[in-house]
Amino acid sequence: MLCFTSFFTLINRLGVMPIFMMLTTELTPAQRVKTARKALVVSFITISLFAMGGQLLCSFFLISVNSFRIVGGIIFSLMGMDMLQARLSRVPPPSSLREQ
Repeated sequence: MLCFTSFFTLINRLGVMPIFMMLTTELTPAQRVKTARKALVVSFITISLFAMGGQLLCSFFLISVNSFRIVGGIIFSLMGMDMLQARLSRVPPPSSLREQ
């Protein structure tokens, strides 16, 4: 049961919804539904594969939990430094937002 609750917190449907709506502004409602379903299937398969085979993959490459903690802390620190320096995004906004 704990495994399934972790999946729901990883997905964060409410946090991703504005991003999805912004990225699919130029699609019709039918295309949005098709895109959302495809993303749901791909994310479910990806999460399921890593949940079932993640331990095997980590032991194959000799990666420990402490290694993940160190690398995660470094990535988290770098993201925080980027936020503090207020760097602009390298990804251009969709064309619908550039026209405004």
